[in-house]
Amino acid sequence: MGGKEDLRIHRILAAALCGAAAASWLGEAIDAHAQTPPAAAVVKRGAVIGAAVHVSDLQRSLKFYRDALGMRVMAQFSPPGASDKSRPDTVLNFGNGPADTMLMLLSDRNTGGPRPIEHGFGFARVVLRLPDLQAANASLRANGFAAGEIKGAHGTVTLMMLTDPDGYTVEIIQG
Repeated sequence: MGGKEDLRIHRILAAALCGAAAASWLGEAIDAHAQTPPAAAVVKRGAVIGAAVHVSDLQRSLKFYRDALGMRVMAQFSPPGASDKSRPDTVLNFGNGPADTMLMLLSDRNTGGPRPIEHGFGFARVVLRLPDLQAANASLRANGFAAGEIKGAHGTVTLMMLTDPDGYTVEIIQG
């Protein structure tokens, strides 16, 4: 691939990650210099390696992300000095190697037990890519979770939106 095909793929991914704001320019010419942040000259090679979300019940979240959606546990650990080792932080990915983007589930170590997660305005959603949304929906249902509605977006993307056990919005793109 190259040229126009690479640009089309980058536009689709940007639209999926940035939502409606990115979708407004999908299909239009993009001035590459206008999209480049000033720090790009300083940071030669960077990457987003993942996101971390607080969870109220690690086992329930593992059932959702690992059992229903097929993510793999890459590591579990407790921060140094943590008194409760029974609620480790857990790193998940799809098992495509160490460069794969990760999702970290942060356990609540509150001495009174896990608290409900309070969602602020700053975090919008977790975005995942799976090859078969129909199979994902069937797996979600089989594991006791509500399935999402599969729909097209922007004429080029098939996706579904759903909510994880702690109320985080999860967008799954077929690809």
